[in-house]
Amino acid sequence: NLTVEWSCINTTTYKKNVGYLMPGVNGGIVAYLDGGMINNCSSSGKITGKSSGGIAGYSEGKIYNCTSSALVNSINMISLSSSGFAGGIVGENVGDIWNCTSTGSIMASALVDDTWLKEIFAGGIVGCQLGGAIVNCSSEGKVAAENVNVANSYAGGVTGYLSSGKVCNCFSKGDILTKSIKWSSSYSGGIVGYGTDTVQNCYSVSNVKSVS
Repeated sequence: NLTVEWSCINTTTYKKNVGYLMPGVNGGIVAYLDGGMINNCSSSGKITGKSSGGIAGYSEGKIYNCTSSALVNSINMISLSSSGFAGGIVGENVGDIWNCTSTGSIMASALVDDTWLKEIFAGGIVGCQLGGAIVNCSSEGKVAAENVNVANSYAGGVTGYLSSGKVCNCFSKGDILTKSIKWSSSYSGGIVGYGTDTVQNCYSVSNVKSVS
């Protein structure tokens, strides 16, 4: 039952976090959720970092009944990170997210040519889903991923990339856009930008565009 109103969270340096070097992991409530649960919480403001989320930058736990209106950015921090993640609720997710809503704009950007940077991921709820489930969630803000590097861009109304897990009973209505410049691909979807697992009972009224 926590509400956090930030003017700006901005991390562009290495942070030691549960045994890992996690450059710029930022969340409106928690940077790194290593298990546990966040329930009935909300955030607003602006959040910027390598792996950024309106509620958590990275999550292996459970996030229930949360909302975020935060403007979430994953920026290109030169030579510090190999990928960028931005999500309305979580940047990188392995856990479960239920009954959550994001209304803020989500942007993953690599606007400086940097050979260290690889893919970038943006999602209305999760930037990149690596396991667990996203259930009964909605996204209303714009989602964009723009990359000038030799790397792919992913953007989705719920998740930019669904590697493993499920997306069920979810909805999106914000505009979705990806741009890739150098010999790479861009993937946009009203629910999932690029998926290799299960999507059920979802719908989107988003305007979806992809440019390579």
